[in-house]
Amino acid sequence: MNNNDLQLLNESLLVETPTGLSEKVIARIIKERRIFIFRRIFIFTPILLLAGGFLMPAFNVMTTAFTTSGFTQFFSLLFSDFSLMMSYGKNLGSLLLESLPVISLSLFLAVLLVFVLSLQAMFKNVVEILNLHAKFNHN
Repeated sequence: MNNNDLQLLNESLLVETPTGLSEKVIARIIKERRIFIFRRIFIFTPILLLAGGFLMPAFNVMTTAFTTSGFTQFFSLLFSDFSLMMSYGKNLGSLLLESLPVISLSLFLAVLLVFVLSLQAMFKNVVEILNLHAKFNHN
């Protein structure tokens, strides 16, 4: 480093920041973080409500599909008649797989997954708001 570089470095270190700048920066960061959290809540609330609304109809469709497909009757054979199970185990297993209502089951599980993930995101955002509020009030 030459002399000019050292002099420039020394002059830049002597520059003082305006009073209250750090408080303004921290307040702005907290405000932006709060806005970001509220945006996430605004996005996840309708998704949570829709998934919650579709949860019961999807469950009804799944239970109807299970009863009409005969899956529950075939499944009860596994526990009621052990000799039948030993004699026709492979055929009974394939019959169970064929009678399983996959589409309605996957529809219900998809709606349940969306509901649980939205609920998790909502709780995470609410906790983050409460933590941010607590930090802001302590300072």
